[in-house]
Amino acid sequence: MKLCQCGCGKQIIPKSWHKYYRHDFLLGHKPKRKLEKLNCNSCGIVIFKSPYVKQKYIKHYCSTKCASLGLVKRAIVKCNYCGKTFKRKPCYLKHSKNHYCSPKCSQDKMRQTHPGNWNGGISHSQGYIYIYTPHHPNVSTRGYVAEHRLVMEKHIGRFLSTKELVHHLNNIKTDNRIENLAIISRSEHINHHRASLYANRKTH
Repeated sequence: MKLCQCGCGKQIIPKSWHKYYRHDFLLGHKPKRKLEKLNCNSCGIVIFKSPYVKQKYIKHYCSTKCASLGLVKRAIVKCNYCGKTFKRKPCYLKHSKNHYCSPKCSQDKMRQTHPGNWNGGISHSQGYIYIYTPHHPNVSTRGYVAEHRLVMEKHIGRFLSTKELVHHLNNIKTDNRIENLAIISRSEHINHHRASLYANRKTH
């Protein structure tokens, strides 16, 4: 009787087909991997790793706690735009003097220092005037809010909800005087423009 070579001590019962191929292991048993003795780079405890892991990684640790201690110590820097403190790798400190905590702070700073197409925070789209207000709760992806909504919010002393629309009474989109603005619902706004559209068709 032959013993299984994995080290379990179990015997391999000979079969008729064993003469055609090697049968050093029982079904489901695998050979033991050869582990190499290493020392943790943080605490020095003896650990065992496979040759593949030893070759792939330069440093080896016994736990995630030791691995976190072995990471590069990050320096605490201050954001050049909002003033928030955050951690930064030392290699980044050598390449750049300006550091930002988020892409948004970096973009806002670039708009101030390198305007490019910057028009003082005013943009025009579909006949409406938009003002750059990045901290508004209903801001667009580009950081703009319609001017007529800002005028109405300042007048009533609160933020408008997404269900509230601001309508221009004289239908001039750039006339954002408070006398020319009114808060209506979405359905009322649709009905108003639908009625004006039918009226224009009848006149023509």
